[in-house]
Amino acid sequence: MKRLFSIRIAVAALMVLGMGTLITAQMKPSPAAPSAKWLFRYDESLPDPTHHSDVRTDPRFRPLLEQNFHQQAFYWNKRDPLWKGAYTFLQVGSGKVKVKENRYVIISGCVPHMCPEEVGFLWVDTDSKNSEVIFAALTAIPGEGKHGVPSLFHLWIFCNHSLPQDFVEKSLPDEFLYSMQDWIGEIGGRHVVSAMFVGPENKMTPLLPSALHSTGTSGQPHEE
Repeated sequence: MKRLFSIRIAVAALMVLGMGTLITAQMKPSPAAPSAKWLFRYDESLPDPTHHSDVRTDPRFRPLLEQNFHQQAFYWNKRDPLWKGAYTFLQVGSGKVKVKENRYVIISGCVPHMCPEEVGFLWVDTDSKNSEVIFAALTAIPGEGKHGVPSLFHLWIFCNHSLPQDFVEKSLPDEFLYSMQDWIGEIGGRHVVSAMFVGPENKMTPLLPSALHSTGTSGQPHEE
C-alpha cells in the first residue's frame, strides 16, 4: 500500500514538474527583432553616399519587409504576401532613406511604369524594442483624372503590430503621421478620399482621412 502511495506521489510530482516546464516555455518572451539601425548608412544627408548607394540592394532589405509584413497585398494582388507588394511599390526611387531625430527611417518609391498611380511609403522606428514598421500605399481610383493623370487616391496603411480597432487613428504614432503628411505633400496632386488600415491579422478597418491629418485629404469616410 505504501509502495503504491509512493508511486502515485512520484507520478504527481512529475506531472507538476512537466506543467511547470510547459508554463515556463509558454511564458518565455519571443526573441527581439533584429535592429534596423543598419538603415542609417543609406541616409541621403550623408556627405559621401557612394559606398552605400541603394538600400534596396542591401541583403537585409527584403528580409526586413518579409519579417514584418505577413498580410495580403489587398491593394495590389491578393495572392501575394504584402512584403512583395511593398517591395514593388518601393522599386522605383533614389534608394536613399531619410533619417529623422536619429531614430525614424523613411523610404519612398513607386511601381515601375506606374509611378503617378501607385506610390509607396515605408516608415521604421529603429528605437522601439521590436522595430515598429508601417507601410503606406497610395493607389489611384480608376476612371477619374484628366489627360490620364489621376488625382483621387485611396490610402492603405499596414502595420506590423495590432492596434485598437476602435482607435486606430489615435493609436498610429504621431511621428509616422507627420512623416506621411510630408510625403503626400511632397509628391503633390494626391487627393485622398478614402483610407484603410490593415493589421497583422489581415483585419481591415476603414479610416477617416481627415483624422489622419494628411495633406490634401477630403475628410470623406471610406465607402464600403
